[in-house]
Amino acid sequence: MDLTPQALCGRMNSDGAVQFMEVALTKTLRETVDPTLTAQEAVWLAPFPRVLLQDSSQIEVNETLTEAFKGSGGNASTASIKIDFSYDVKNERAEHIAIRQGTDSDQGFATDVLARVRKGDLIIRDLGYFSLAAFAQIMLIGAYFLSRLSYTVNLYKSADEAASPINLIQYINRFGGGQQTMEFSLFVGEKHRLPIRLVVYRLPQEVYRKRQKAAMKTAKRKGRRARLSY
Repeated sequence: MDLTPQALCGRMNSDGAVQFMEVALTKTLRETVDPTLTAQEAVWLAPFPRVLLQDSSQIEVNETLTEAFKGSGGNASTASIKIDFSYDVKNERAEHIAIRQGTDSDQGFATDVLARVRKGDLIIRDLGYFSLAAFAQIMLIGAYFLSRLSYTVNLYKSADEAASPINLIQYINRFGGGQQTMEFSLFVGEKHRLPIRLVVYRLPQEVYRKRQKAAMKTAKRKGRRARLSY
């Protein structure tokens, strides 16, 4: 059957196409999830009515679509699409899907989830979505978040405005007891001072050395000096 460009565009942008993508992604996640995770769900997911895992994926498309979907260019295409997908791990279903321009940053959409989050939810996102303002709103709703820590923010032992930020490496070495896994109750953000539970995992020496060499190599390639902590 022959399709005109207009007809193809209409099908690609239809509600049915979006629903098909949601179903396909959900089915893929269900069939590829680690069986050990499924076995543990009853234990660590029990307190949360929903566990929303959010991430994005970028796809390069034909450069004729640059006006609608801007890409980074350079060695990549000047046109690309970013698919933002949120999956409810506990209930095994798609929670939200959005198609954006490739140049849109994840952090720029960090607060997008606030319109959908409910009390008791757990939001799990990578460092690209890190936003203290979003975290503060999630806490006000009565929900929870899990994120890696950005090196650009300060940590404090108290919410007192007069408190000085801590040196995290020194703090860990002093109060961590030399353990491989440690937990600390701290406050994050110079202005926000959000109470958080910080979980620290000490890497094996061979893994640390490997990452150290990779960081030094990357810094050298970019013409700068790597700052390494011990």
